[in-house]
Amino acid sequence: MILLAMPCLQEPQPTPDAGALLDQARDLRAQKKWAEAVTVYSRMLGIWKDHQMALFERAQTLSWMKRFEEAIRDFQRHREVYPERAADSEPALAKVTAWAKRFQEAVGILAPYVARGDRSATLDTATFLSWDGQLAKSLALSEAWLKAHPGDRDFLVLRGRVLGWKGEHARARSAYQEVLAKAPGDREAMLGLAQLDLWAGDPEGAAGRVAALPSEEAKGAEAQLMLSQIDQRLGRLRQSRARALAQGINPEVQEDVQSRLRDLAEAQGPWVELSQTRTDSNEGLRTENRHLEATLPFFDGSVRLGGTFNHLEQGGQPERRPQEWTLGLLHPLGPRLSASAQVGRVDDVGGSAASAHALSLGYRLAPGLNLSLYQAYQPNLATPRATEFRTATRTWGLGGSWVFNHTLDHLNLSVERAFLSAGAAKTGLQAAGGHRFPFEHGEWRAGLAARLFDQDQSLNLGFFNPQRYRYYGATAGVSLRREERWECTLDAWGGSQAVNQAASQFSWGYTLAGTWSFPRTPLSLFAAWSQSVAGLPVAATDDPSSYRDHTLRLGLRLRGNRWMW
Repeated sequence: MILLAMPCLQEPQPTPDAGALLDQARDLRAQKKWAEAVTVYSRMLGIWKDHQMALFERAQTLSWMKRFEEAIRDFQRHREVYPERAADSEPALAKVTAWAKRFQEAVGILAPYVARGDRSATLDTATFLSWDGQLAKSLALSEAWLKAHPGDRDFLVLRGRVLGWKGEHARARSAYQEVLAKAPGDREAMLGLAQLDLWAGDPEGAAGRVAALPSEEAKGAEAQLMLSQIDQRLGRLRQSRARALAQGINPEVQEDVQSRLRDLAEAQGPWVELSQTRTDSNEGLRTENRHLEATLPFFDGSVRLGGTFNHLEQGGQPERRPQEWTLGLLHPLGPRLSASAQVGRVDDVGGSAASAHALSLGYRLAPGLNLSLYQAYQPNLATPRATEFRTATRTWGLGGSWVFNHTLDHLNLSVERAFLSAGAAKTGLQAAGGHRFPFEHGEWRAGLAARLFDQDQSLNLGFFNPQRYRYYGATAGVSLRREERWECTLDAWGGSQAVNQAASQFSWGYTLAGTWSFPRTPLSLFAAWSQSVAGLPVAATDDPSSYRDHTLRLGLRLRGNRWMW
């Protein structure tokens, strides 16, 4: 007889308490343990399909973790299952969609709410438009709201921010001051003014505004990133980097932190740049330069190493291929003073090696006003014949630049005294001034320029070397840019020039240049094309009226993270 065993009786598992799980997930969120919170929400949704609060809060948490596509799917599901709660889910969906850089889609989600005059939706839409670079539309929406609701603090702050991005710094200051008139010490208004101070070349003024914030607000992420910018402008680059890195764990400002670190890498390194430049003239001269340069952080400054491989050829003359190697150091000497030094060696100047060097001191005299004193010694490598003569030029110079009128105007002036090793001395002066006309995505530029020099005697040294030169002209340009992705510029110049005692003639030229940075990568590409008509010749000639040349430059730059990788 076969006896069948009785099956074991199992006690039914108790159904989890939805309220307890929800409280657990919220506690984890409060501790910023977002991955653990998402696990709890997902467990709830596995038991109670489309649980209203679990679905909504998981979407929120995923968005804070930068998992935008998953968050968007959850918010869309919430809107589909609970259409009566669309007033909650759609604004949240729009915000995450904008964070995913799908700005037009986000604006479309909020359009019905904006049409009904909803304040929050209008503010978010104006913000999303500004993020998308549609500054004029963002500003128009903010100003329309302020016309009906004067003194709305959030719209005034946004208006100031957008005006600052547009380059209208005077109007931006007025918007922030209007906020401070009603709420002295307002954090966002103070930080907005600090940013304007930095752009105007006044880091001390910016630091004073941050110092005026309450201590707790000064410890916030936005204030710390502002202090990082201030530290950089005051020559404290290690402290600037440390402040930025300390905020890297805060997911709310991760993009701002990465932008800060990119700025520091551009200023201090590490980066490697490779470029090639080729110039052809109607004199039959062709010059090619392959240039490799690396910059590495060094305390609060940087060390630069470079190599240039030159190829010089001109009809009827032997080719020359001098190679130049340089080592340089740039370092601040305090909040206002900086110094740089560079030494170099050229392996073939007329058959033997020659040295080169450059020294400079920079001083920030006042907001927007900078002075520089420099001295350089450089072999003349302009043409194959110039290298055969083995001459060099020693230059002393004093220069100044002033950016004023809320960064819209600038003046530059420099005076030089140069000594050619062959026995001639030259005194030169350059002056330029101009005005910017900002617009959405770029700016127009217009200005005047002059260049004059006199030499005590003109020597035949294998390159253009007149005894007297005068140029008076105008400049014009335009720039188009898109966030930190790309920028394209066109600059043109034209004016009257006179060489020695000859009659004056019209000289003109232009440069078209562009840069492209790949999102989320350390790579940037750049290119430039320039052409000159009746400009300064390179080879020896007394009459530049028929001179023509064009130059093409291509290159790439690879940024590192602290040290090269």
